Amino acid sequence: MILATIIVALATPIALAYTDQPLRLFYSGRENLVLRRLLIDPSTHRVDALSNAQCAVLHDALPPPGPEMEKLKGWVVGGMGLVVVLGEDVPSASIAALTNDGIKEVSQVEAAEGPYHAAEAEKLGAAIEYTGPRNDPLKGNISWKSAVRVFERWILDVNRGQVLVATDDKDPVHPHTPILVKLELGRGTIYVLNVWMREGNQQERMHSYAALLAGVQGA
Repeated sequence: MILATIIVALATPIALAYTDQPLRLFYSGRENLVLRRLLIDPSTHRVDALSNAQCAVLHDALPPPGPEMEKLKGWVVGGMGLVVVLGEDVPSASIAALTNDGIKEVSQVEAAEGPYHAAEAEKLGAAIEYTGPRNDPLKGNISWKSAVRVFERWILDVNRGQVLVATDDKDPVHPHTPILVKLELGRGTIYVLNVWMREGNQQERMHSYAALLAGVQGA
């Protein structure tokens, strides 16, 4: 729901100019679950190159500092909307380069892998709350009071940009950790979503009722 609302916010100026055209979305990442959610809207059309995209979603995937990163920033400066969903594999140098040191990854909030991963992750759970301006579409379009908790994530240092969503003061690891940050880059807008989203082993659940009752492993 959060991702879909962000995409709508990014696309609104485009939609006003191209009311009869599909939204051209570029996606890069490992999680089919995220992509399927993004494509539920029939007006969204996935494209295979940033040069054809109006908005892009990069999930746990950013290029290292260098020519590829500068090309990505160039598309945003030119007006493309970008959503970065952070994960454990996003290098600190990459998010710093993308945001011109506006956002830096400090440390990981991560549960140890193994049979007790879910139980350990539960200890990290934190409620989130909207902290941005009252007139932002994200405030009214999402029921933040009923939002699920976040678990594995990064501790972020935000030097530039606007923190729209953060963990509350009861966060057991780091109260008020930024969860959604918005910043402008040239004519474009970047949203950084600080939630590690993994689909987990869905195939096992489809073939085993016991696995279904046990919940998704690795999610």
